[in-house]
Amino acid sequence: MKKIFGTVALALIFILLLVGTYVAYVFFSYSRIPDNQIQTFDHEVPKPVPVKKKLTAVAFNLGFGAYVPEYSFFMDGGTESRAFSMQEATNAINGAMEQVKGFDPDFVFLQEIDIKADRSYGVNQLNLVKRKLPDFYTHEAINYDSAYLFWPLTDPIGKSKSSLVTSSRFPIDVFTRRSLPMPTGFTKLLDLDRCYTVSEIKVSNGKTLYLYNVHMIAYGGTDDIATQQVEMLLADMKEKLDAGNYVICGGDFNHDLLDSYARFNGEGHVLPGWAQPFPHDLIPEGILLLNQYPTQEELVPTSRSADKPYTGPKDAILVIIDGFLVSENVKVHKIENVDAQFQFSDHNPVFLSFSLLDGSDD
Repeated sequence: MKKIFGTVALALIFILLLVGTYVAYVFFSYSRIPDNQIQTFDHEVPKPVPVKKKLTAVAFNLGFGAYVPEYSFFMDGGTESRAFSMQEATNAINGAMEQVKGFDPDFVFLQEIDIKADRSYGVNQLNLVKRKLPDFYTHEAINYDSAYLFWPLTDPIGKSKSSLVTSSRFPIDVFTRRSLPMPTGFTKLLDLDRCYTVSEIKVSNGKTLYLYNVHMIAYGGTDDIATQQVEMLLADMKEKLDAGNYVICGGDFNHDLLDSYARFNGEGHVLPGWAQPFPHDLIPEGILLLNQYPTQEELVPTSRSADKPYTGPKDAILVIIDGFLVSENVKVHKIENVDAQFQFSDHNPVFLSFSLLDGSDD
């Protein structure tokens, strides 16, 4: 009997050492990606953005190619941690990019594009994007780079390196990655890192168009951290506007942008952490959060819950968390949440038609 107890004790000690070693690996391998990473590019042939010309942009979170309608994600209460297969993830990215191309956009803001991740079977999805947009200037910034996460035990999500991708028909002169505020405690391991990118593009009148691509905190954050992220982004945008330039921000804000949650889902529901109301009172003068969906009939969600497969709008939590912020010198012709039926992602694309005012316009 003593021998059995001794064997069990040794096994427990081994398991504890193994778990302790893994926990130490996760914590000690954690490091934030350096802030303010700047890339500059020289272009032989200038191609500035024209003023007064109608231009278009699309913002779309592609969800690393996993979120086809049948997919649910374990961190939202679902069952899956990885895409169903390498081929299905590839097909979803390609399908979503065909949707993007269908808008004939001048600018594209993409989120959750894996560079190398176990959850998407190591496929470099950035290359898939570039193949679909061969005539665009495309740049990426790593939004998070995680250690191997051994959870769920039966099918671990593994190691992830994922990015924000901005594509432009016009040459990008400067591309900057800015690190957003993040938790410092244990919960930092749930979201790892967050950033936004800033693309600087020359305008024909000598000013600069600043394109912001953003994907804010979803898991493990607090209201304070989420607010700090919004404050940092808006302060940066305001600084560029005050200098006389143009500013457009597109992406996944992980906030309920238009008080849409109750309108989609009815009263009495508890908002998930990734869909808290956007702090409208923080938006500075001269910056506009676009909203052209005043009636229930015109509401189109940009995100669906991933706690279970998507079978239609009546059996899902829906919300608008994707969209655009623009400066007042950007004339908006159309803003549309596109009802893509969540065919290739748990998000729908958002389309923007706009032009840059030249200073003499009202």
